[in-house]
Amino acid sequence: MKKSIAILLFSFFAVVVYSQNDLSPVHVLLINPSQTGYGIEMIHGPHLAVYNTSATPVKKLFLMIPGTAGIATDFRMMDSIIAGMGYHVISLDYKNNVVTTVCTNSKDSMCFDNFRQEIMFGTPVSDSVE
Repeated sequence: MKKSIAILLFSFFAVVVYSQNDLSPVHVLLINPSQTGYGIEMIHGPHLAVYNTSATPVKKLFLMIPGTAGIATDFRMMDSIIAGMGYHVISLDYKNNVVTTVCTNSKDSMCFDNFRQEIMFGTPVSDSVE
């Protein structure tokens, strides 16, 4: 338990120290979701695309999918830190206001799996997701 707390505190302070460094080479693009495809609307705010021009590129994309009621812009600091590691980062805005606990009392044994499948892939398999 003490080891877990120590690791958590170390991680927190590492993020704070790293984030206090000059983030000027970090570029954040705010993208209106409606510009990304027909019928896509803004729910909480814009999508974010983040990259760092001074970081050595790792040529990989980090996709941030905020959890329930999460807002893409709330992850700007973490996205900037990840971009500083050389990743390109995209944080998405989407309808994420339904909590998975809607499946708690469901008689459908696939309720949770279908819920996640529709959230992740858009497959229309869950009545709980719009």
